[in-house]
Amino acid sequence: MADWEAKLMGEVPILGYSPSKDHTISPNVAVHLYLPPVATAESGGEGEKLPILVYFHGGGFILHTAFNFVFHGYLTSLAARAGAIVVSVDYNIAPEHPLPAAYDDSWEVLA
Repeated sequence: MADWEAKLMGEVPILGYSPSKDHTISPNVAVHLYLPPVATAESGGEGEKLPILVYFHGGGFILHTAFNFVFHGYLTSLAARAGAIVVSVDYNIAPEHPLPAAYDDSWEVLA
């Protein structure tokens, strides 16, 4: 596995590690928040306004969740390097929830 692949998969520690946490939007929708180091109290960035990036994971509305390890390494790195709060949306997927359920969930996060 190449070095960049290992970092993407979260197997290599990423410089500027950013903490993450889960948040429930509604009974059907949750998000996983990735916070950049400047957003933590230890770094003295409390109260600072930061950009927000909303990430809708791939999978054709039938695969994966916002809590998938495949996305975790990438989004942790993105939050740390961009200095932005990354919001990864966990929308309902098919076939249990056919379209337009995923679209409705996504709009609910943005509202």
